[in-house]
Amino acid sequence: MGCHVSKRLAERSHHSAPADASSSNHNRNQVQVLQRHEAGDAAGEERARGVATVEADAPSLPGAAAQPMRVQETASAHDVSCFDSPTSMSQEQYAATRREAATTTTTTSTSNLQQPSPWTSSDTFRVVCFSSRPYDMDSFEKAILRFEEQGNCDVAFEFDFKEARLDYQSVKLCDDAHAICVFVNDEVQQDVLSYLKEHTAVKLILLRCAGFNNVDVGVAADYGIKAARVPEYSPYAVAEHAVALLMTLNRKIHKAYSRVREGNLSLSGLTGFDMYGKTVGVIGTGKIGCCAINIFLGFGCKVIASSRSQSPELIAKGVTYVDLPTLFAQSHIISLHAPLVKSTLHTINDEAISQMRDGVVIINTSRGGLVDTKAAIRGLKSRKIGGLGLDVYEEEGGLFFVDHAGAVLSDDTFMQLVNYPNVILSGHQAFLTEEALGNIADTTLRNMKDFIVGAPLQNEVRVEPKQVDEISSMPKLAAARRATVIASSKARKTLQKSVMAVQAMNKMQLLKEANKMIGL
Repeated sequence: MGCHVSKRLAERSHHSAPADASSSNHNRNQVQVLQRHEAGDAAGEERARGVATVEADAPSLPGAAAQPMRVQETASAHDVSCFDSPTSMSQEQYAATRREAATTTTTTSTSNLQQPSPWTSSDTFRVVCFSSRPYDMDSFEKAILRFEEQGNCDVAFEFDFKEARLDYQSVKLCDDAHAICVFVNDEVQQDVLSYLKEHTAVKLILLRCAGFNNVDVGVAADYGIKAARVPEYSPYAVAEHAVALLMTLNRKIHKAYSRVREGNLSLSGLTGFDMYGKTVGVIGTGKIGCCAINIFLGFGCKVIASSRSQSPELIAKGVTYVDLPTLFAQSHIISLHAPLVKSTLHTINDEAISQMRDGVVIINTSRGGLVDTKAAIRGLKSRKIGGLGLDVYEEEGGLFFVDHAGAVLSDDTFMQLVNYPNVILSGHQAFLTEEALGNIADTTLRNMKDFIVGAPLQNEVRVEPKQVDEISSMPKLAAARRATVIASSKARKTLQKSVMAVQAMNKMQLLKEANKMIGL
């Protein structure tokens, strides 16, 4: 049972055009939302669903019939992986670059639309979008309107938004899809890819993120399934969030906020340290790492870095590239901005922590797997780590992007972390700005359009043969870790049941002995 809700977008005025066949196709946009509540099962059926349809016709282009665009939403989760392109830009330069890229893409795509398309007027390209949240649907709705205004609506398509996270069970939700759209915690591993190959027409994976460690790219390539990502959306958003976590930990802003609301204006326990003059070690100097470094330089920090490629621009600003042991030994603060591949898994581990300064502050807004969580907890207990700011968590899949208020979480490691007074955790929100969401939606639509019209995928995930094994192993390692956690949880529950059974038996035995003593 559920409710049916309709809403209509305001009509947008169109430029006057001759009264011909093409002008008659200019219809006003309409959005209809249908919400139903359905009981979900283990197959990952969404708990809350909604449907939205946006119809609009674009001006006809030579050799292509004008077709309506439809977006279907089934309603009901930062990406911060940075790839080491040695780029350092001001915000104005970055904005100008994005405007230029958007113009170039639109021009190229329009010319491609004049070429024969693999999709006929009767075809509708269907995309199932997993791990969707209201802010995703809002940003895509706005992006689709921009898409139409740029004359990019000549091919009919649908977006079916699912709250469910993609895994081997929920993949059955996309049996009639041509593409899937996934986020950072969706599992696009061999079992999922095999199902897509055998039971669906899916030939495209649209990632709403930069990183692709959750996709088995080697298997996808073998199955003829292409993947396209959003290589950048707002490196400033993630870098700024990293510094926000750092400054909150340093100046105890979260504690001061809570105290003042309770009428406690004592300053005891709120002492921080000057950022000026501190040594900050940045691991990974791609776009996000560069943005973070510029902020640290603004504080007057000394910045050292470790990365698989070096940025001449950063070197010119005084940044020194060093190896990891040197970075660990010299840094007061360590900020992680590297992608998660086999070689970067658990960059922060027991050995690394033992090389660090006492009281080091570690910030991770990249990928949870860069930090060995249990090693970090040991570092916190020994006070080797003085502060830990995390926007990502090694086992965040199935945990983040969901409201667990009032629930008892079974992840003991996570609960340990959140109870440390010198740890701050945010739920993978570093990417979450209006600008970033808009850029993610825009780029995803362009990636989809390029695939539909047969144009080169500018943002296709391309991996060198020597990297395939390393990157493709990441989903397998993640699955193995999850299996270990599940097994440990089951073993713990079994042990608890056994203890309770023994306690019950002991009570019964004591009761029998007591009854004998009183002659019952």
